[in-house]
Parts: sequence; C-alpha cells; structure tokens
Amino acid sequence: MENFLAQAQNCKPGELKQLIRTHHDRVREWARHGSLANVIPSISAEHNSALLSYLLYNGANENQERLGCAAHLDVNIANIQHLFRNFKAADVVNCWEFYELAAQFATFTCVFGNSQLAILPLKLAIEKMNRQVPHVLTPLHESYLKVCLRANHYSVALPVIDTPILEVMKGVTSLQTVAYFFYAGTIYCGLKKWDKAKRMFNLCLSIPAVTPSQVQIDAWKKLVLVELLTRGVLPSAPPHAAHCISRSCRSNNLPYPYADIAKAFSAETFQNTSNSSGGGGAAFSSPQDDGGNPENSISIGGDGDGGGTGSAAA
Repeated sequence: MENFLAQAQNCKPGELKQLIRTHHDRVREWARHGSLANVIPSISAEHNSALLSYLLYNGANENQERLGCAAHLDVNIANIQHLFRNFKAADVVNCWEFYELAAQFATFTCVFGNSQLAILPLKLAIEKMNRQVPHVLTPLHESYLKVCLRANHYSVALPVIDTPILEVMKGVTSLQTVAYFFYAGTIYCGLKKWDKAKRMFNLCLSIPAVTPSQVQIDAWKKLVLVELLTRGVLPSAPPHAAHCISRSCRSNNLPYPYADIAKAFSAETFQNTSNSSGGGGAAFSSPQDDGGNPENSISIGGDGDGGGTGSAAA
C-alpha cells in the first residue's frame, strides 16, 4: 500500500487514472479490511483531491456494514467534509468518484438523520465547482438539494437554484437532471415562490423521455396543485415536452384525487378561496416519507425553513 500511495501522490492526473485502474482490486481489498482508514487522514485534500475522492469512495462502498456503525460513520463524514471544504476543483471536475462520493454522502446523512451535516460542505463544493465550470449542472446540485429538503432548510438552497443553468455536465444522467428541477420546484413551493416553482416543474417536464419517469409524473401533480392554488385553472404540458409527457399531462388523465380537486377549483370557488386565504396559501400535505428519493418531497405551501416535512409525492 505504501508504494501505491507514494506513486499516486506524486503522479500527474492522467497517470493517476492508469495507476488506479492497475491497483483497483487491491484498493478494494484494502477497503474491505479497513486498511484505508489509517492512511486517508494523511492524504492532502488540496494537493491530492482526485486520489482522496477515489479512496474515500471505495472505502465507503466496500465497507457498508462498518459504515453503518456510529463511530465509523462519524469518521467518514469528517473525512468527506474535509475533502469538500479543501479540494481543488480542477483536479476533480472530471473525477467520477468525487460526484459518486457526494451522492453517497447525501444519502448516508439523510438515512442516519443528520442531513444538516452535509449542507455546508456540499454548498462550498458547488460554489468552488461553479468557479471552474460556471452555470453548469453537475451531480453535486442534485445531492445538495436533496439534503436541503431533508433538513427542511429551503432558503439556503436559493443561491444555487437561483443561478441559471446553461449547460449540463457530461455524464449527468436524465434522472439526476429531472430530480434537480423537481427538487428546486419543491423548494420554491416551500418558500411560496409559486412562479419560480412553476418554471422548475415545467423544466422537469421538458427533459426528453421515452416514457415519463415517476419524478416527472410527480412534477406534473405538483404543477397542477400550484396552478390551482395561484390561478384556479389546470396547466397544460410545456410546449417542448416529449409526446409521452404531453399525453400523460392531459386533464382527462388526472388521477384521484387531483381530478376532484380540479373540479372544486371552479372560477367561482377559486375566487372565494383567494379572498378568504390571501391567494393560495393553503397546503397539501402527505404522510412523512422515509428518505430523500426524487419521488419524495415536502408538502406544498411550507412556511420557509422548517415549514415542510418529508412526504410522499403530492
């Protein structure tokens, strides 16, 4: 292991990839036996960002049972937090393990009920990456919004979701893209920024698809509720949506109870509701969910930070 680490810490990025491929099986073996935990703290996050990302990712991936123990979880969270605060963006912009580690970090903290620990490190990581690749959607964005939702800290996500996205990073999946826009729309709903929420849900529905994903179906349901709350009318599918999305977004395809809610929001009923509630301040809530999956979200109409709970899709 000492020879591998010595070579890895002194080689160029291109050479590091080749070295990692050569020693991949050995690294996984070291991770299974817990040997990596002893050497990771000695690796510089600033000068060896890609190497540390690779080792932390494999250490977590090959040690799921030990990671579930509180002591090992705390150690891994501390190491990952240190990496995200001190990494060099140029070294990890094309490092797949760095983004996978961020996704693992978000999932672990959500599952173990301490998602707030991931908010600041992921926020700093996004800010640093934005200086390297500005206005580009990275896998970090989806992971960050997930923990913001899970921790009910909606306003801290505003600097990220208010920044226009002009490009999607190569390697970002369709699910990560639709999940980002779905999470962003849900956060805007929690802050009662209805027009921005509609825009995000429409962007989610505009992502090309052969068949609608569950996330896009949930985005359509939330868009229906937001339009009914704010205007009292049913929305239509975005003009650039795929045919399968447009077909699913027809008013006669509304599932129960959305069809009944739409009927209740006639023009006269909506006018009376708006006069009495101040223009759509009601909330539609659901039972609390068990995690931070894209198809789960906060209730519509939360009152800012802490104003919503995790719930099944509306």
